[in-house]
Amino acid sequence: MSTLRRSEKRQAKPAHKDLHPRNLHNQGYDFPALVKSHPALAPHVKPNAHGELSIDFADPLAVKTLNAALLNRYYNIVDWDIPEGALCPPIPGRADYIHYMADLLVGAGPGLEQPGIKLLDIGTGANGIYPLLASQIYGWQCVGSDINTQSLENVAAIIANNPTLEDRVTLRTQDDKNHMFEGIIQAGEFFDVSVCNPPFHASPDEALKGSRLKLNNLARSRGEQKAKTESPPPELWRAGSRALV
Repeated sequence: MSTLRRSEKRQAKPAHKDLHPRNLHNQGYDFPALVKSHPALAPHVKPNAHGELSIDFADPLAVKTLNAALLNRYYNIVDWDIPEGALCPPIPGRADYIHYMADLLVGAGPGLEQPGIKLLDIGTGANGIYPLLASQIYGWQCVGSDINTQSLENVAAIIANNPTLEDRVTLRTQDDKNHMFEGIIQAGEFFDVSVCNPPFHASPDEALKGSRLKLNNLARSRGEQKAKTESPPPELWRAGSRALV
């Protein structure tokens, strides 16, 4: 913690200058404030090669802990966690999608509550990030669906620990992997927007190759050695998928 205090005035440079104007992360990460609200982040925060506070973004535990800190401080979501090997989404980028969806749906006005908007997240995964953010930022009514009951159980645990989410986020199991909407959208039910972050690699090897390239590019940009790449989350690949380019 002493390293953090000595360096607290040297923040990582703003890395998100191109984010939506309402995005709370467009000035970079305030690590001292994040550690204060989520002390578990402290061991992961240290000066990088440029003397600025950061974390090792190649370390899955560090990234997951940063996500938990961001959700705690900026969105009042506590006890967010995901099982080992589950996909860990970047919070600033996912929040950006929500803000731009809001602009398309209701116009580019102030970030007011919009409880009349309904969002359907197909394949919400163990992180449930789209419904969690949309419900907390704009008060949208959200449904998250998945074929993986363990993933839904994890999101259900997050909701149970955050009472404000209980009336805003509903989870539904898709029993037929060959369908997305059938059995999920109920009779007479309508949604304003649906989102999906599908598997886009055709095999574990292809997903591993993509993850390795991404992490090595990140390490190179920081003047570091090649990063160690672990097995890719199963949510990144599915037989027959095609990478989006």
